[in-house]
Formats: sequence, C-alpha cells, structure tokens
Amino acid sequence: MFLAPAFLARMFPVLVGLARASLAPTAWSRIDASMIDSFPVSSSGAATLATGVDPAKESGQKSVNVTDALRGEAPDPGDVVSMDDLAARLQELRLWAGVSYRELHRRVLRSRQERTVPERPSFDSVHRCLQPGRRRVDQELVVDIAGVLLGDREAAGRWRQACRVASGSQTPAGLIAVTDLPTDLPRFVGRSRELEGLRSAIRESWGRRPTVLGIRGMGGVGKTSLATRLGRGVAMRVHARAFAVDLRGYDPALPPVDPVAVLDGLLRAFGLAGSQIAGLDLGGRTRSFRRLVRDQPLVLLLDNAADADQLLPLLPESATGLVLITSRNRFDLPGATTLDLAPMDAGDAVELLGERGGSERVSADPKAAQQLVELAGHLPLAIDLLGSRIASDGGWTLADHIERLREATESSRLDDAVDAALGLSYQALDSDRRRLLRLLALHPGREFDAYAAAALADTEPATAIAGLDGLVAHSLLLSPRPERYRLHDLVRTYVAGRVREEDPASRRRDAQRRLFGMYAHAAVRAARMHAPEARAWLRSGESTGAATPEPADAVSATAWFETEASNLLAAAWLAVEQGWSELAAEIAMATYWYLYVSGRTPIADQLLHRVVEQTSDLTRADVLTAIAIMAIGDSRYADAERLAREALGLYQQLGDAGQQSAALNNLGIIAYWTGRTSEATRWYEQSLELAEKAGDPGRQLRPIDGLGRIQEDLGNLQQASVHYRRANELAAELGDPVRQVQMGIHLADLLQELGSNAEAIANSMSLLELARSVGYVEGEIYVLATIGAARTALADYLGATAVQAQALDLARNRGLKMAELQVLVDSGTTLLAAGRPDEAQQRLEAARELADELGQRAFAEDAARLLVQAARALEQPTSDPASRS
Repeated sequence: MFLAPAFLARMFPVLVGLARASLAPTAWSRIDASMIDSFPVSSSGAATLATGVDPAKESGQKSVNVTDALRGEAPDPGDVVSMDDLAARLQELRLWAGVSYRELHRRVLRSRQERTVPERPSFDSVHRCLQPGRRRVDQELVVDIAGVLLGDREAAGRWRQACRVASGSQTPAGLIAVTDLPTDLPRFVGRSRELEGLRSAIRESWGRRPTVLGIRGMGGVGKTSLATRLGRGVAMRVHARAFAVDLRGYDPALPPVDPVAVLDGLLRAFGLAGSQIAGLDLGGRTRSFRRLVRDQPLVLLLDNAADADQLLPLLPESATGLVLITSRNRFDLPGATTLDLAPMDAGDAVELLGERGGSERVSADPKAAQQLVELAGHLPLAIDLLGSRIASDGGWTLADHIERLREATESSRLDDAVDAALGLSYQALDSDRRRLLRLLALHPGREFDAYAAAALADTEPATAIAGLDGLVAHSLLLSPRPERYRLHDLVRTYVAGRVREEDPASRRRDAQRRLFGMYAHAAVRAARMHAPEARAWLRSGESTGAATPEPADAVSATAWFETEASNLLAAAWLAVEQGWSELAAEIAMATYWYLYVSGRTPIADQLLHRVVEQTSDLTRADVLTAIAIMAIGDSRYADAERLAREALGLYQQLGDAGQQSAALNNLGIIAYWTGRTSEATRWYEQSLELAEKAGDPGRQLRPIDGLGRIQEDLGNLQQASVHYRRANELAAELGDPVRQVQMGIHLADLLQELGSNAEAIANSMSLLELARSVGYVEGEIYVLATIGAARTALADYLGATAVQAQALDLARNRGLKMAELQVLVDSGTTLLAAGRPDEAQQRLEAARELADELGQRAFAEDAARLLVQAARALEQPTSDPASRS
C-alpha cells in the first residue's frame, strides 16, 4: 500500500502557527565609547561602527577589575567565547604587564621588524584590538600583542585559539559564497617574473601531485590580482572548473570563514544536494570534496586565508588540481610552494601608473612618475588610487601630485603609503560620493548590490548605481561580478575610520536601520516566492521606505537567497546586538525556511535561537514555532513538543484564539508522528473548535485534514474521505492554490487506496499544474509521488519510474529529506513490481539509511521489508524481459 505523503503531517500545517508580527522600533540610547581607559567586559558584541555605546555599561555588566589584572599570573584566554571577552582579556593582559598603549604599539612594531614581517600596524589598529564591540580582529596582531606583553611570542599561541573561538561564535562565519573565478582581469600590468616562477612550479607538479601555491604579502601588494590572472590562464588551458572563495582572514567586519561552510559551497557547486551535505561533518565533507574532484581538473583560489587550520580541509588530492592561496601570513602546508610577493619593481610600477593615469602624461615626465610610485611604496593598490586621481585631475601636473602626496603622507596618522593615497582619493570625491563611501563601511557583509547602497544612503537605486560606478572608476570600490560590489579590506578599514569621525552615531544607526529594514522586506518578498506557503503566514513589519528587489518567480527568489544569505545572517545577527529584536526576528523568520530546505539547518537553528533570546510575547511565540517546525522536520519530536507548548502558552496569555488553534494543531502533528493517536485526535479537535470560534477557515482545514489522516490510518476510509473533501472545499473557498495542492494530495492518495487509480491520476494532474503555476516545488514532489504510486498500481511501470525520477531530483535539489525518503521507498516498490530488483535494492538501501538518519522507524521497517523481497527476487532466475518495461 502506498505510504501517505509525510509532508502534510510534517510541515505545512504548522506553518499556520507563524505569526503576523508588526515591526516596532526598540527604544535605546547610546553613550560615548571612545574613552580609552574604560574596559567593560561583555559577551554581546553589540558595539559596531553604527554605535557609540558599550552595551555592558548600559546593562550593568561588570568591568575589568584593574587591581586583579595587576597581580598574580598573566590572564589566560581559555574562557573566551566572544569578541568582547577577547578584548577584555587582552586588556587585562595589558594592565597586568603595566604597558601603555603607545609603548605597546612600539613593541609590536619592533617585534615585526625583528621578524621581517612587512606589515606595520597603526596605533589605531593596536588600540582597537583591546576595545569591545569588534566583530573581527586580526589574529596575528592579537598574537603579536599577547606575545610582547608576555615577553614570549611562542607562549601566546593560546591567544590564536581564543581568536578562533571568538570568531566561531558569529553565525556569519558559517555561510559563504563560492563563486566562479573571474573570467578576466582588466588592465593587469607587470609581474612577469613572478608569473613565470609560479607557472614553472605548476609545470613541475601538474599530473604528478596536487599543486598548492601560496602568495604571501602585505595588504595592497596585489596578491589576489596575481592569483586570479594565473588561475584563469591555467583554467583556460586545461579546461578546468575554476572557483574562488574569500576566506575573510583579514576582513575588518566579519569573522574568518569556517571551512565547513566553504566545503558546503564547493559540494553544492559540484552538484550535491543539500540533503547529501547536511549530515556530513568537516571530515566527511572533505572526503566527499576530494572524491568529487579526484578525476577532473580544478583551479581553486582561496583568497585571504587566515591560518593553516582553515586551509588544510580544503586542499584536494588530485594531481590535476591547482590551489592558489593568498594571505598576509606564511603557512606550513604539505607540498606547498610559497611566493613572498614584494611591491612592484620600478618599471612595472610606472607602467601601472601610466595605465591608470594616462600613458602620455606619465611618459612625458618619467622622473616625476618615478617619484610618485616611490611615494606610493610601489604598492599596486596605492598606485591604482593615484592613477585614478591623476586621470580625473587634468589641470594638475605630476609635480603637483607629488607635493600633495608628500603632504598627505606627512599628515597621515597611519604613516602608510596606501593610507595617504586613500586620503587623497577620498578628498577628491564630491560630498555625495564621500558620504556613500563612508556609509558602505557600515554594511555587515562582504559583497552588496545597489539596493543595499541605496538603503544606506537613503536614495534611489539608480542614483546609488551612479555613485557606485563612480567609486569603481576611482579605484575605491571593486566590482567582482555584474551588479555586485565590495570594498578592498584596506579601503574598508580607512573609510570605517572616516565614518566614525564624520558621521554621528545617530546617523550611522539610521543608515544601518534602513539597510536592515530593506533586507527584511526583500527577504519577506523572496520567501513568499521561494516557499509559496509563506504567503499564508509571513508579513512584513513597518516599511523603511527603501527600494527592495522583487523576484519574479521561485527560481529568481532562490537565486536571490543564495546570493544574499550571508548578508541576511550578518544583518539579523547585528540587529540583535543593537537591540532591534523585532527587525532581527523579521529577517530571521523570512530567511530560515530557505536555510532549512537548502540543508543548512544548523545555521538556521543557531540564528533563530539567537533571535528568540531577545524577543517576547507574540514575536517570541512566532520564533519558537519556527524552531519547532525545524525540529519536526528533523524528527526531534521531544524538542518540537517543548517549543510548541511554550508557544501555545504565550498565545494563550495574549488571548489570540487563532494562533492558539495553530499551536494546538502543531501539537496534534507531533502526537500523530509519535504514535499517540488518541492524543493527536484531542489536539486536532481542540484546534478545530478554536478555529471555528475565530471564524478562520484557513485554520479549520488543518485539523480537519489531520483528523482525516487518523481515520484513514484506522481503516475508516469513508470517514476519512468526508474530512478530506471538506478540507478541499475550504481550500477552494480560500482561493489559495498552495493549500488546494496540499489538501488535494491526501484526497488523491485516498482515491488510490480505494482502487480509483485513474481518478487519482486525473486529480493529481490538475494538482501538478496548479503546483507548478505558483512555483510550489515541494507540493510538486508529493503530487508526482502520488501519480507514481497510482501508475504502479495500474502496472504502468515506465510512467511510474519517470515521474518518480523527477520527484527524486527535485527533493534532492531542494534538500527535502522527508520527501526524498518518501520517493525512495515508492521508487523501490515500483522497481520491485517491474521486475528490476537490483535497482530496487539500491533505492531501498538509500531509503533505509536516510530513515535511520531521520529516526523514521516506520519508513525504515518498510524499506527493510522490501529489501528482503528484493534479495529473494535476485536469487531467482530473471523474469520475462517484457515485465521490465
């Protein structure tokens, strides 16, 4: 007998329980956080560029005990769990050592000089490492600070681990975009000697062993450009797949990326479904990745690597694989060749200046050009900025630019060529573009589009695009792919300082609030397209007035989520830290379903748990319900029941009969799937009674459908038919195609069970058309499963296996494990009936493994029973080939 589709009992009835929360601004105040000698201990990480506050002081949390810090053994970072914990512990270490900030800065510089480390951190960079409110710190700088304070850099290794722990506590570290390596690099100049050396290393190892090339150098020296140029050339010659990942080892706003997340993206890029990835730990993902790329050429750029631990799981073992690593640090990786990339030589530097600023002007005054590139430290980023300034200032001579650059260098607080060039380029912008550039530093993600820029600047997208393109033309902004933008790490650091100095905290908060509001509204729109059932329960809060993208269909909505997921996570996380709990909940509620169906349940679960801690009343009940939905989908029924009961209690306190009805229905689902049929019946009946009192037909149909399912299980098929037909009538009255599909599937299943297979197929074909018309993929999967079962009953095995193959592909592509399990069992049943026991055995073994993983005992028992039949069939002589049609 065909197994009734699990999705109605598992997911969709509980979706009604999600609330229609409105957005209410949270009142909060800010204080000055620039006081150097105040060292609050806080684990909230709330202070950001958009704030000027220490949340620890506002909430009464303790500050560092200076007396304790000055006596006894050196403070240990073993209990650090957040960025603010790290800053506080580092501050205690400074006080313990009795070192002033200025002396600390001098010692760090001296240490790096003695170790020939090219980068020289500014006083500001050192000082900020010891302040709360950071979302990321430079691990090597923290280790250097701890090392000079302890008098032993080797003893400071525990501080590196503390950095990793603190960074790992940030949800955005768990999601990253894996993109194609850019197809070309416009205006690439020089580096012929370096390119030839790297190509020689590739020729030596290619086909014999994995090729791992590291490019190490200071910020702004051109590591990524060189690696991209090299990687693209290799990929074109050997027809390799080429990918790039920014590991964010030095991003001033976000933590380094977790290698688990990188492997998630790479495995998806190679075609693995979310359901095949979600259950794999780091080791499992590494093995799967290495197996997938073993026999095909691959070029992988791992940009801005933080440390060896981040890299090792990402290295393939293929002899036709090229891994390019860029970093500011040197790593000891097995079999790797490392190039220490120095600033450009004089000839290449002048050529680059001419390419950017105009070859005729540069060649007309070669002496002045030579002086300019020397002042720029022969660093490509600084030269690029200068060239853009020269091109835009037609009335200035090169000598004028030399004088201005010298003045800027002398007045620069950071005493850095790149900083001086950035200062000149920044001052050359008009006021609108300077403001836009500053506000871009408030974006919590890595990449962004014109909608995000428009929200920050409080303008229209078309105006934002003009400003963004102008910043690209001035080499202050990168555009790695069409309609996407990002700030170079050093540019972000510079403008972060400018926005703190030039824009008051209130203005920064307003800009970020607009940005997060835009993301919330855009996510709601996309969610309604990505999961059409969300139209029944998800609603935006208060509008911010910012323009938002509007996906045209489910495919474009899914693509939008794929692109913006890491930004949405960062926005929700930061909104919680800033006290905007309602806004954080709106983003999280609109995003979690995408994360769930795409196999990123741990990230969605972590996000929702973070949000629910800061919410109350209706919003808290809504988020609890969302967490319960994921628990039901993962067969964690005890957790689901606890969460659903708490949500029900909150809805009862609020006197919301409609929401109580939905919560009771959720409890009915949990009871049904845990074998408590009598209890499930009571929950469903209570849910129906409240829904009828509230006059809400949408909430009535869910418990009616649940009661029908129970009657079907008890063998009361006619009574089940009455319930199912009533649920279908209510869905039709509501005019909701999604609910019509959901309710219609159970009726079609019942018709098939009653032997009316032709009628079941006819009904299902109408449902299939309806599901596809609204982009309702999960409904489409279960309709196809119903059609497959009915065709199997009619001995149409060819037609049955065809629709089951479609359903299985859809389930795996969407990461819907329960749907995949259902189709695997159905497919095994059909293949057995068709006389193909070998193929049936493969499907049923996969079904049994998945059922065990999900804790679905009934499915596991069905799969085991059918496997016995398949084994017996394999022992018998092959049947008539005609039966295999």
